[in-house]
Amino acid sequence: MKRLRRHKLNNKGASLVTVIATIALVAILVVTVLTISVANIQMKRMYKQSIDNFYDAESAMDEIRTGLQQEISSAATVAYRQVMESYSSSYNNDTQRQNSFVSKYRSELTNALQSSPGFYDIAALQSYIGSSHRYNTTTGIGAQVKTQAGKDAVLDFATDGIYIRNLEVTYNGSGDYFTKVDTDIVLTYPHMNFTQNTSAPDLLSYVMVADQGIQVNNGNRTLEADGNIYAGDFNVADGDKKGLTLDTNATMKLGIGNNLITRGGITLEEESSLITGKKTNLWTDNILVKSHAEYDVSGSSHVADDLTIQGCGDVRLRGEYYGYGNPISLQSCASLNPDTVRDNPSDYSSAIVINGIADTGKSSLYMNDLTYLMLAGNAYIGTNGAMMGESLTIKSSQLAYLAPVSCFKKSGLTDPSNPTSDPATNAVTDPDELARYGAVGVTMKASTDGLYYYFLKFNDAKAAQAYYKQYYGQASNQTKLADYLNLYVADRSISVRENRLATDSNGSILLWDNQGVRSLDPTALFSTYNDISGDASKLKLQTEYYDMYSAYNCNLTTDYGNLSTAQISSTVFNNLISVSEINSIVPSGSTRKFSYDNAGSKYSAVVSNGDYTYNTTSEAVDESVHLIIATGDVTVEKDFEGLIICGGAIKVSMPTTISVSVNASATEVANLLDLAVYNNGATDYKLDSIVTDASYYLARLSSTDTGSAQVDMSDYIIYQNWSKE
Repeated sequence: MKRLRRHKLNNKGASLVTVIATIALVAILVVTVLTISVANIQMKRMYKQSIDNFYDAESAMDEIRTGLQQEISSAATVAYRQVMESYSSSYNNDTQRQNSFVSKYRSELTNALQSSPGFYDIAALQSYIGSSHRYNTTTGIGAQVKTQAGKDAVLDFATDGIYIRNLEVTYNGSGDYFTKVDTDIVLTYPHMNFTQNTSAPDLLSYVMVADQGIQVNNGNRTLEADGNIYAGDFNVADGDKKGLTLDTNATMKLGIGNNLITRGGITLEEESSLITGKKTNLWTDNILVKSHAEYDVSGSSHVADDLTIQGCGDVRLRGEYYGYGNPISLQSCASLNPDTVRDNPSDYSSAIVINGIADTGKSSLYMNDLTYLMLAGNAYIGTNGAMMGESLTIKSSQLAYLAPVSCFKKSGLTDPSNPTSDPATNAVTDPDELARYGAVGVTMKASTDGLYYYFLKFNDAKAAQAYYKQYYGQASNQTKLADYLNLYVADRSISVRENRLATDSNGSILLWDNQGVRSLDPTALFSTYNDISGDASKLKLQTEYYDMYSAYNCNLTTDYGNLSTAQISSTVFNNLISVSEINSIVPSGSTRKFSYDNAGSKYSAVVSNGDYTYNTTSEAVDESVHLIIATGDVTVEKDFEGLIICGGAIKVSMPTTISVSVNASATEVANLLDLAVYNNGATDYKLDSIVTDASYYLARLSSTDTGSAQVDMSDYIIYQNWSKE
């Protein structure tokens, strides 16, 4: 039988096929996974970029919100201060004060945000956005402020606040990412607490209080001061009274939001500098800026008499300037004898005068950053001499007021002349000829050159200003004025921004800017009144300001009507410090330290019955002095934190290698008033027995620390109708 042959299948290569198929399957799976992963990564990246883009838009909105917070904080500060400055007599209750605050607040905020009536300034909002988020025209990336499509940039006013309507913020990111936020913003009206104790000041916020003035003599170094300052007055060799004096080359910088109050005025000697931070509240009698000195003040300046610039002084005024002195208005002050004002009108008349020519350089007066300028008085020729028609002028303009020779009748053998070496020749005036110039007489001024000058005398500011306009209306006299200005003033450097400046003046305001030599004239005022005092609201403001200034000079408060007869007749130091208590504890010419210990460190107050010098030897190694009280002068030669108050002068006189800073510290001073004790071996004497109303200061500090007096401006910004895409 034949065997069957069996054939075995040949499976060579089958494993290779399997491997290839497996690899292909794995490859497909890997590609699928990779595709899904890449897509997922791209989606996440797109989501992240979209989120980042949205957050960048949100950040831009936050920066706009922060900018608005700064604006409402500034507006609220100005409005609050203005209401408190009129606290005593303008408003009878808190409701009236709140209503006045809202009105002033709305006005300030409108000025900051408005491009034209009823519309907000898109560029102003854009400026709040920082450079990291602001739109870059080169890259095409960043945030832009616009209005919603088809809508206007409406600035609306309602009973609950100011509405910024139809605001749109877009953000263009890299890779064509785009985010848009639409919203309205409501700036609601803050509710302020106007309740105050007007019998005691906020003493703990002060760093220096000196009855007889403050003198800064620091060579080429800088005194940095942060805290409120009061400088009384002191008599110097030339008989002038000076409250704050910066000696030659001295420099002083004052921190943001501080009060600077002087009884005797501010004097900047040659090459000295006074620079303040924003929101300074300044009260002074007068300001004298000498050659090469720099005066740069921001905030609200209140000046009873003149600002005088000598030689090549450099003055920069920012914020508001209230030259509120008017010799008619101030006769109504509770704090002044009307006969004294009437007999010395030039001492109570606020003007700005550029007075003197320097050997090198010329004066400059920049007022571009002023939003309000009041010059309620007029410049005078000499003390109580002839009133000029200008409230801002240069000294050489006095020549315009020389009485023409025709105003004098010949009464002897010699013809009249002006000036003259013989007053008898001008003894008889011609009333008709004087009337032709609007004058009622002449005022004589003797000169050091032996000549006598006669100037036209006017009955009121309106007549003086009319003469000024008539005189300089002549082309030849305009040329003279330009020539005079060129002698005194640097090229085109008496300037303002008229589109943002409100003015109230009793005479012409001389300018020299890009428009040439010109003046701002009080035409509207004189169409109704002969003097600014005829406006009842202006008269009231001027008298209130002087009474406030007088109250500051009694005990650093603002309500003159609330002061006692004893307070009015005393000085700031004697009203705030018990000198009799010092005499009972500290022997004449000696010092005592009132101290307390805390965690191994000693904190002390120095009480001196006489003069005291604070320097590197004034403290022990483990000791800190934060309060100095002296009946005499205090000399400061190193950094100080706390309060210095004295019956004499404070002299900041730094050694050659040291600059000095002085800073207020309400907490440190309050702790000393609360805890510091001096022990003479038999008796403990508490520091608060020396400081009048010490318990009130402690109570005020406690109230402030609890936050009851704080205002969070972010609470007053609300978004409405918010949408994004």
